[in-house]
Amino acid sequence: MYFFAFLWLLVLIILIALMIYQFHKISPVAAYLQIPYLIWCLFAAYLNFMIYQLN
Repeated sequence: MYFFAFLWLLVLIILIALMIYQFHKISPVAAYLQIPYLIWCLFAAYLNFMIYQLN
């Protein structure tokens, strides 16, 4: 199920990027505050993929 979790993380990352894009139209500050969340999810996807490769 590691790969399935990785795919869900990719979907989440895409949705976060779209959310940041939409937020930037309304409030740039709100968009910038979501960048750490995006970075955290990218890191989680990286870790998840490495665990998938090792197993």
